Amino acid sequence: MTSSSTRDTLGSDSVRLYLNEIGHVDLLSADEEKDLGKKLKQALSPKKNFITPRIS
Repeated sequence: MTSSSTRDTLGSDSVRLYLNEIGHVDLLSADEEKDLGKKLKQALSPKKNFITPRIS
């Protein structure tokens, strides 16, 4: 059974580790963010031009 202070230390260490890790990741530029947003929007939108099978 862990004490309250041990859990607080583990939680603080986890947060510190997370913040340290994300500090090493480059952020997107404004242009990269816009481009990614457009690609995501296009990928999530329903396809309007799809091929339907012909029945003869």
